[in-house]
Amino acid sequence: MRKVKFIVLCFMVMMAFASSASAGTQIYTQWTGAVSTDWTVAGNWSNGVPQQLDPPGGPQGTNFGKAGFKNKSTSPDLTGKTVAVDQIVVGGLISGSPTGGFLTVAGGTLNISEFGNIGNIATESGILNINAGGTINTGTMIPAQGRFIVGKAGPGVVNMNGGTLNLTSYLTIAPDALVTANGLVNLNSGTIYATDLLMAAGGLGTARMVITDGFLVLQGNDTATLAPWLNTWITTTNAGGTIMAAYDLDSGTTTVWATPEPATVCLLGLGAMGLLRRNRK
Repeated sequence: MRKVKFIVLCFMVMMAFASSASAGTQIYTQWTGAVSTDWTVAGNWSNGVPQQLDPPGGPQGTNFGKAGFKNKSTSPDLTGKTVAVDQIVVGGLISGSPTGGFLTVAGGTLNISEFGNIGNIATESGILNINAGGTINTGTMIPAQGRFIVGKAGPGVVNMNGGTLNLTSYLTIAPDALVTANGLVNLNSGTIYATDLLMAAGGLGTARMVITDGFLVLQGNDTATLAPWLNTWITTTNAGGTIMAAYDLDSGTTTVWATPEPATVCLLGLGAMGLLRRNRK
């Protein structure tokens, strides 16, 4: 009888360890696009369609689902879809063919319970494109973990071509003091919302934001923090244009944008003068 009890006890201990180990696993699945461009098709992923596994308010990293994008040949189509994961990592090997990895979000919504990394390690580069109609929300279940890192250790690029990037935490560009930690955000149009902006330029790597159109909206009054970066690390492609930052007391947010080039201002002025002349007649 004692032997049976001992065996049962051992079995229960083994089950407890197994349960504990499974609770701490990380479910990683990589996009392959082997069947189609449909995100929801299991055959397009190395380990099945990625899931949102982190419990609301649970400890970060205990049990989460991660989606990886390591090739430059295909990207999932999210048109008309809303999908959810815990983390995303965009980055493929810098050497080899094809090099790097990319993800394009257009006409759909990607909800990330925690955070995203673009260019996660020194040997990888990644590109994220957010086009018109595309939305990425981070920190949807664990807001404190909703940061977004561009060029964490390797080269990372985010192209905002419209759409929305909603962050419940920081937008961080090139945080690591590595030569390969190069982060670039091209804000061509659309809007980025974040609690704050962290730029680690000035070290071995580089951090840049180039604004053509669109807006960066930060929580609180960040004008003093941003001042040294405006028109240095944050620049515009608009000929003769400049980067502006203003705090709005009513909304409690700081907005960063690029002024139009003088040619556009002249055209607007000429149009206004034409309207005035027509009204006088």
